[in-house]
Amino acid sequence: MSASMDEKTVRDHMDTIRARLRQLEAERDVLQTLLRGYEGWLRVYVNGNAPSQLSLPPAPPIHGKMSIRRAIVQVLKDARGEPLHCKEIWRRAEELGAKTTSKNPAAAVDFTAYTLKEIKKVAPRTWSYIGELEPTLA
Repeated sequence: MSASMDEKTVRDHMDTIRARLRQLEAERDVLQTLLRGYEGWLRVYVNGNAPSQLSLPPAPPIHGKMSIRRAIVQVLKDARGEPLHCKEIWRRAEELGAKTTSKNPAAAVDFTAYTLKEIKKVAPRTWSYIGELEPTLA
């Protein structure tokens, strides 16, 4: 990083890094689940109880997707109390892997946010996280 970077650039970099860390955590969760499944398969089928020609089912995909509800909460938590408009929430949620079939994803975010207890509407189509935040390393 150069000394000429401004605050917005640094914050954008931080958002990108946070999104990548969340993606890696989701992949880690999937891989751990796969390991537990394979360990269970070995316990059941390697102890002599299995048919002689048992084939494994195809491995599930490694990349999961995040629900829109979970993504909204995560995006607003990451904003650390800063209010965000639905369009910005959706942009960031999409980076996390959230998907919707809605023709108007920002409206879907607005509608979904109404149902979340730890989210508060602070302006038209603008939301903020009001739950407890984890302390940051400063």
